[in-house]
Amino acid sequence: MSAMALSKTELREQMIHFRNDLNVLYKGESLPANQNMITNSSDMFVTLLLNLLFRVAASDIPVKKSLYSKIAQSKKAGGLVKYFGSENKLSKMLKLPRAVQVKQLRRFTSVMPVLFYYLFNKPQ
Repeated sequence: MSAMALSKTELREQMIHFRNDLNVLYKGESLPANQNMITNSSDMFVTLLLNLLFRVAASDIPVKKSLYSKIAQSKKAGGLVKYFGSENKLSKMLKLPRAVQVKQLRRFTSVMPVLFYYLFNKPQ
């Protein structure tokens, strides 16, 4: 698994490849099922999710302002910056064992529909 952030081109290619899985997480219909999906996913999908969280934390992928309160209420905003706030933090996360990466991703499963809103909807 790469210990570097994906370029925008690589990120786009991976998002297209995993579009159905991302759509399931975006819809957020079943938290336990989504957490299990992350646990059982491929290493490349885990890397993609880590990179997407980094891009959200870096404001490359915007968060819809009207939905931001959901992230604040769930107290996930601080964790997003703490673990994914810089490329250096992402690089360290990518070097950690898969179990640690999955554990961090599972923490954000409940807010992925908010974080991924603009992956599936046009910015206004």
